[in-house]
Amino acid sequence: MAIEIKRFKTEEGREGTYASMGNGFIKIIYDDGDMVMLLDPDFKGEDNLEAGKNARYPQVEPSFPLVTAHDIPTIIEKLGLGTGDPRYAVLMFIPKDSTDQEHVNLQYSMENGEVGLDWVLLGGRNIQDAEALTTFAKSRGHEFNHREMNQVEYLRVDGPGIAELGISLVTEFYQLKPTTMVELLVEGFEW
Repeated sequence: MAIEIKRFKTEEGREGTYASMGNGFIKIIYDDGDMVMLLDPDFKGEDNLEAGKNARYPQVEPSFPLVTAHDIPTIIEKLGLGTGDPRYAVLMFIPKDSTDQEHVNLQYSMENGEVGLDWVLLGGRNIQDAEALTTFAKSRGHEFNHREMNQVEYLRVDGPGIAELGISLVTEFYQLKPTTMVELLVEGFEW
């Protein structure tokens, strides 16, 4: 499942994360802990979603849990054992060489009963790095497949070694230290 995730700052100075869930809803999580669920006006799916069913949930857990690249195998294991639908985990971090402070989103999700690594082609940096990332993965024996869901394009690889590939992407491709803490967004399983 392709999830669009972006950081934002309002005119009033509030910062947070926007996530288009791919299921008809937009989740907005402010860094101060407020969360807002809204209907996605661009969603082309189920007809039973009615305008006006937006909900506000004040004072949820602030921000996101922090993990390191070495937590990826555990994230994949828990994702595979989860029961939610949709079910995904997104590691969000700013690359070492970033000049615009834009996050990279490295996603693991369930698709057709299998955990896979997704590179969602939304966000400038994810799009910009796609070609180099596929070359890097290919040099390690992994072939990304181009897919589209809910009018969002993404690259996906599944099968053995996706945990090691994710660790390599964070620590070698993006050159973050193995102990660098990155944000984690999860849906459909307990972290």
